Amino acid sequence: MGVNTMGIGKLFKKAGTAIGKQVKKSQINSKRNEEIRVIKEKYLSKLSHRELVQIYKTYLGE
Repeated sequence: MGVNTMGIGKLFKKAGTAIGKQVKKSQINSKRNEEIRVIKEKYLSKLSHRELVQIYKTYLGE
């Protein structure tokens, strides 16, 4: 029975590590998305409509 308990402990440890990695990855992505949003607000708001249309056509297709 002691061996079985060890197996369950290892399973929980692996699951905890995997969950921890996912949480950290999610936090990094969230921070990155926030930085992108700030850059968009800061710089895209300064562009004219014509410049925005040109960027759209160049990078997103017509």
